[in-house]
Amino acid sequence: MSTVNDGMNPNSVVKGLELKSDTLIQGFMTKLPSGVTTLLMRGVATPVADVVKEGQDLVQPYKDSRNAHTVIRQFALDKPQVRAKLRAFIADAKVALAAIFGDDNEALTEFGFSPRKPAKKLTSEQKTLRAAKAKLTRQKRGTLGKRQKAAIKATGTPNLSITFGPTPDSSSSTPSSQAPNAPKA
Repeated sequence: MSTVNDGMNPNSVVKGLELKSDTLIQGFMTKLPSGVTTLLMRGVATPVADVVKEGQDLVQPYKDSRNAHTVIRQFALDKPQVRAKLRAFIADAKVALAAIFGDDNEALTEFGFSPRKPAKKLTSEQKTLRAAKAKLTRQKRGTLGKRQKAAIKATGTPNLSITFGPTPDSSSSTPSSQAPNAPKA
């Protein structure tokens, strides 16, 4: 047997018992002499048409199985796109039903959705704990508010001067104080 990959999926090719059955059935239908109308099958004279039909019925589960595998393989390839479309469909349906019934209505359970539950009222201790956690998180992350950021900003314009060569207040004109290739004034 050759191991050359010709692009055919080996699972989609008829082989083994199914191939033998198909060849036999094809032979019954096309290669029998014209005078042969019955075959002796297990001691019973059976018309060729009935033998062919029985053979086709017996091999059909193999064909159905191979076709099912083909459908499954194709679904595995298409599944990401189908899943995305299905999730979008479900989300759109939930929005549409929430517009009809309201997002907190128990009627949504009839369609497989959970209604929105109202926010739980926090106790004063829970509110204090929540505020402390938020403050600690802002400190750890270095998060600043609007006023805190404004306090950090510099005011005015920065003084910046770039000089090439000697400065005007230096009276010495030594070559070591001049920058190389400086323009002469």
